[in-house]
Amino acid sequence: MRWMVVTVAILGVARPARAELWASSMGNLLKDANRVEVIDVTGVKDRTVTGTVALAVKSSAKPGTAFTMDLGFLPVPKAGERMLVICDYQCPRAVGVERAGAFQMTAQEPMDGAFITPNVVETASLALLAKGQPAPDLCVRGLVELLDDPKSPTFEVKINPANGSGSGTIATHRVNASMTVVWFASETGAIAVKLAGKGAVELVAHKLGRDQAGCFSGRFFPTRPLARTARSLDRALDGIANKQLVATGTLTVPRGAPVPAGKHELRFTVTADGYLELASDLAEGRVSHVQHDPGHFGLGFPTKGGAPNDPELFVDFGIDLYAGYEHGAALAKAVRMVGKATVYWYTGGKKAPLGEVTLAYLPERATPRAR
Repeated sequence: MRWMVVTVAILGVARPARAELWASSMGNLLKDANRVEVIDVTGVKDRTVTGTVALAVKSSAKPGTAFTMDLGFLPVPKAGERMLVICDYQCPRAVGVERAGAFQMTAQEPMDGAFITPNVVETASLALLAKGQPAPDLCVRGLVELLDDPKSPTFEVKINPANGSGSGTIATHRVNASMTVVWFASETGAIAVKLAGKGAVELVAHKLGRDQAGCFSGRFFPTRPLARTARSLDRALDGIANKQLVATGTLTVPRGAPVPAGKHELRFTVTADGYLELASDLAEGRVSHVQHDPGHFGLGFPTKGGAPNDPELFVDFGIDLYAGYEHGAALAKAVRMVGKATVYWYTGGKKAPLGEVTLAYLPERATPRAR
């Protein structure tokens, strides 16, 4: 069984927490799996999926055999969709819904995280990979979304479907490439492509389509390091990235709040490696709490002298934002989208509003050097 458990230090808290992640390459998972089936989904109730076997890649079942399975915490497909199920000693280990002739996969490991690289597999490659044989490369193309530059560069890479490694080009750069998973958002099935020259840039997309040439394509956002212009994207690929001040604002707190009344400056910076930090008299340091709820994207920061999350200064944007973006890039995108946020003070599990703040976005071309 060729899989591994990766121990990860979770950054952004006062004392690093640790979590274990189950990880496998797509090739190893399919080769070592004891059950690989493509299912025509006919019904879904709670977490249980019913349907019929459409393709028995590794299975004692035959096409047309009835199928029923509880997917646990894995994403549940809809009736009428086609789903890939992979089992090893954990069943299911991973599932994915077919889109444009490929399955975008999400894996699970009970009580821990899990991911597969690459997390996209073409239907036509399943039988080959399950036998340990080479399969055609994945062609991936993308448009790179730059917040402060109207010129969006494009990239194209060829990815080994068994291990996620590859190479390609972006603008004038020839790069090595890898297709992986945003580990803190692995359950979303985030598509992450890492391009590496002297330095490296991680690009993230929510989903991929298929273009006329047969390549997978999508709109990608550079999340680590944060690159907001073509120039900073070039510099990141050359191994040069700087800390950036991306937003500032002044929160005016009324009397009677659990913090001193008056004006409090907030300064948000993104480090060279993409992490978000806050400087304020109310709270300071690296983001320690990220929350994605319908209609809400929230960021919590540790307070001086307190535990990582108690008390906590919490900034809530009233928007839906994709969970796969690194926190610094997510903050920059949120401020560009709405600019306003509600600020709360959390202590002892109780939430107290401090007021609304309007944040000024500082474009990269006008950004002063972060202090």
